[in-house]
Amino acid sequence: GSDGSNAALLIVDGRQVDETDFGNLNTADIASINVLKDASASVYGSRGGNGVVIVETKRGGNQHP
Repeated sequence: GSDGSNAALLIVDGRQVDETDFGNLNTADIASINVLKDASASVYGSRGGNGVVIVETKRGGNQHP
């Protein structure tokens, strides 16, 4: 994504992903979703200025089948 966009920062299992990868998530794999805004998003710096969406999957980032 372009840095000039006003999209939220997308984090899946600790990795930043783009909108395409985020859209390809299987909802059945999602364990939790957290949305950070304002001060709580500031830990991500300017990238988090539009909010941060953090998804944890049931696989927890382990890409083993």
